[in-house]
Amino acid sequence: MILCAACYNGSRAFVEPEARFIARMFRSVFVLLFALTGVLDARPPNIVLIVGDDVGYGDLGCYGSTLNPTPNIDALARGGLRFTDYHTGGAMCSPTRASMLTGCYPQRFGAEFDGALGERADREVGLPLGAVTVAEKLKEKGYATACFGKWHLGYKPPMVPTRQGFDVFRGLLSGDGDHHTHISRSGQEDWYDGETLAMEEGYTADLLTRH
Repeated sequence: MILCAACYNGSRAFVEPEARFIARMFRSVFVLLFALTGVLDARPPNIVLIVGDDVGYGDLGCYGSTLNPTPNIDALARGGLRFTDYHTGGAMCSPTRASMLTGCYPQRFGAEFDGALGERADREVGLPLGAVTVAEKLKEKGYATACFGKWHLGYKPPMVPTRQGFDVFRGLLSGDGDHHTHISRSGQEDWYDGETLAMEEGYTADLLTRH
């Protein structure tokens, strides 16, 4: 799971980003917010985006699943809106992240295959610095940004979250690992505070909630 948060810390009004995809996305979000509240606040809203890793459409209770209890997500759905027509160019973790953060097809960044990314010394691929992320666009408009959880879009600098528009990062850079020891599949320690290895004791979900 990756959780991206953006909090507004300035006084200037939000204007649409240059990227057409990002502009459409945020325009839709703001229209919905204003329609629901009926109040046009000069201060832009805080934004929290929660991404479930490799979650299928039918895995959540709010979309009809009876196999997986997801009460908190279901509660969010009951109090908001459910989208039923979303498409991705790569229905796995890294390609989806690449598309979500940039508004581009994942193939543009060579991230078509999830196995291409990892923490081995010979793995140099990841989301390139030339890709403009929604976090970078938000920072231009006065937002403070943070990313918590699984990154899996590049293990080495300069492809880590803090080089891609996020002020704060806490979590794992690789694709997976033990949720108790924070050791990756290849046996590497993988729990970071920004760009610094910062191993902590505790279950992954508890640590993310704490931070």
